[in-house]
Amino acid sequence: MTLKMHRRWLVICSGVIGLWVVTPALAQRGSGAPEDPHAAAQARSAEERGAALLDDLFLEVAWQVQGFGGMYTDESGALFVYLKDASRKANAERVIEAVFGTGRVPLSGIQVLHGRYGFEELRDWHERLIDVLAIDGVSITDIDEANNRLTVGLERMELRAAVEDELARLGVPLEAVHFEKAERIKFASSLQDKIRPPVGGIEIVFNCNAAGLCNGCTLGFNVARILSGNYGFVTNSHCTIQQGGVESTIYTQGWERIGVETADPTYRTREGKFLTSCPAGRRCRFSDSAFVRFDDQSLGTASRGYIARTTGIGSIEISASNPRFRITSEASTPLSGTTLNKIGATSGWSQGPVVMTCANVTTGTDITLLCQDKVAAKVAGGDSGSPVFRTINSATNDYQLHGILWGETDNFSAFWFSNMSNIQTELGSMLTCSSGC
Repeated sequence: MTLKMHRRWLVICSGVIGLWVVTPALAQRGSGAPEDPHAAAQARSAEERGAALLDDLFLEVAWQVQGFGGMYTDESGALFVYLKDASRKANAERVIEAVFGTGRVPLSGIQVLHGRYGFEELRDWHERLIDVLAIDGVSITDIDEANNRLTVGLERMELRAAVEDELARLGVPLEAVHFEKAERIKFASSLQDKIRPPVGGIEIVFNCNAAGLCNGCTLGFNVARILSGNYGFVTNSHCTIQQGGVESTIYTQGWERIGVETADPTYRTREGKFLTSCPAGRRCRFSDSAFVRFDDQSLGTASRGYIARTTGIGSIEISASNPRFRITSEASTPLSGTTLNKIGATSGWSQGPVVMTCANVTTGTDITLLCQDKVAAKVAGGDSGSPVFRTINSATNDYQLHGILWGETDNFSAFWFSNMSNIQTELGSMLTCSSGC
């Protein structure tokens, strides 16, 4: 799989702005004896463990409920839980509430599905799979908690035999793995007018040259950083001059400067002993995110917790009667089956279900993004940085922030995003809601 960054270039000529999309290419875990999953999880650094939060929470449930194999929700809010032993239903409900928080289990209780594999087994096998991502054309490895199995995504299905040989070498049972054809994923690059104060979902521009050529992405969401007290916004790391590391990238919106990049963690390697889960020979992070400090700090106080609202699904025109979504809560990690929205500067508003969670995703470069989530919803070049959020109560305009979009499939039918747990871990604690949180 080749993963590319989409950037939109804007040209100013005789007062007319033309725009189009170009796609310049962006700049293993050993096989050994299987590790005890309890010891492996406890040995992780605080940063790595915190970033891979959803699978860690599942693992915590599995430690307390023997035979727990994962869970997912559907559009009605029903919660389906895989158990090897259905008699453990009551215990599972108590533990899920304790681990995921009050209200996670519906009043009607959980729906029990027979599970063949426990989550501890799936987690152990998934960790052994990390170096499969080093095989050219293997794009995704995932614990598919909605189907109680592992998934391996292949850009070319003829790679299956080679991957099966590797699974046998790693001690991962073939019957526990589902292979699927995976679309090539790209870093995605009109809510295009000048918006003041700037809110999530609108176009931002950076890296302009003397000829008027610029890169374009989407402003994700406005925040207040707790450590520094600075107001600013989050966008993608690949929407900076150099992906990873701070180069003080300058951003404009509506052709006026609004801020400068001040936080963008470097991508790290397993060889450097910083990320044990990073595939051999690659650089990794848990989120494609960077923080941009507003030049005018008052912009942040007026717009934190708001995302531009368009006239409807597929529209890039901002609604005159109801121009903003209000973020009133934040979710650390999504569950499979949850319906999420995004607002992007190019394709506008789209929504769809979460179809993969906490998957490790390779790119056509030396970069691997760990524990990423996928939504089956429309995306386009220029949507990089889009805020991803869930409807809580549309009547009261309450929405929940879930993360930031960074990738797209070749047919633009699905997008990848980094969830808030990973972003908050890498950029530091931030306030994201219109008040509180």
